[in-house]
Amino acid sequence: MNSFKWTVLADNRTSNPRLETEHGLSILLETTRHRVLLDTGASDLFIRNADRLGIDLSEVDYVFISHGHARWTMCSSRMVMPIMRGACVIS
Repeated sequence: MNSFKWTVLADNRTSNPRLETEHGLSILLETTRHRVLLDTGASDLFIRNADRLGIDLSEVDYVFISHGHARWTMCSSRMVMPIMRGACVIS
């Protein structure tokens, strides 16, 4: 059986005092074969929180944008692409 891990990088609440919160959601899903970023929240907070957790976002294989809030999608493209150059973005 394959292992599966998910890490919340942005949300409106957290139980980890090292992480910041915001209205928006970003979750990193990891399997033995792929790393998938589901949404990117409303700002660059997911990047800052990933850094605090020691997560290297340049290793993400896919970025799924679940729905098209304009402000989130624009933030996503400006912030995600320089960091995750090899990732396939699906929206």
